[in-house]
Amino acid sequence: MARDKTVFPYAYDKVSRVEIESAAGKVMLERDGTAWKITAPEALKADPGVVNGLIWRLRDLRASGFLDESAAGIPRYLSKPDVTVRIWEEGAKEPKTLHLGLSGTVRVGEVTGVAAPAGTGPVVIVDAKDVRDLSKSATDLRDKSVVGSFDMKEVKRLRVSVGGKRLVLERKGEDDWRVLEPAKGAAKELKVTALILALRGLRWKEIASADGADPARFGLDKPEIEVDVLKADGGELAALAVGRADDKVAYVRSKSSPAIYAVDPKSLEDLRKAPTDIPG
Repeated sequence: MARDKTVFPYAYDKVSRVEIESAAGKVMLERDGTAWKITAPEALKADPGVVNGLIWRLRDLRASGFLDESAAGIPRYLSKPDVTVRIWEEGAKEPKTLHLGLSGTVRVGEVTGVAAPAGTGPVVIVDAKDVRDLSKSATDLRDKSVVGSFDMKEVKRLRVSVGGKRLVLERKGEDDWRVLEPAKGAAKELKVTALILALRGLRWKEIASADGADPARFGLDKPEIEVDVLKADGGELAALAVGRADDKVAYVRSKSSPAIYAVDPKSLEDLRKAPTDIPG
């Protein structure tokens, strides 16, 4: 019978808290309903996709070899772990702990990943990439949405301005989008959907200015692109302004936050082309 090579068994659907300690710092996460939140080193909304991906990676971690069948080998191979992950299952007072490290001595001329559940072992060989990828900071795990999530079904009207070209769209019924400005006419539904998805899925790479100071420096005193997403009653679901941009970075700001973010300029293509691509 083949040996079970699961490295870190736990009940994925029962996980309530996760702590990751590495050279990137210590991060504590707590489940918040169906979402996740970062509670340390500071309170932040977490990216559920990134956090769930990390937990799945732990669940799917498999040993490619065994170095010691017991915890006795942990001091030898993992005296100073590169990463320590602690998982609390619902109702548990103590966490399950996994130590991981990188070693250049297990296999000559090769950096090898080593892992062991604390207190029990065994000490096993894992992919070095898994060890590196589990070393996450709060910045890696936090939600990087620029405008935040909103329900696409609530979107009734869109206002887009690109380089002085204005486009106003309105939804009739479920999927029938119409152009109101610059001239009334039909709108390409798939292009409108792509625009909304691009806005909702926009993620920042860096925080250029946390308090939004000196917007002119980032071209946001006179934005090149402005997008407003409105409900049926005229209430605002989301709003974005795009300032200075080149082939490497673009600077943006949501009206819901003063912060100015740096984003990948390629992620703005659907917004930039909207006035010419959507009508018709």
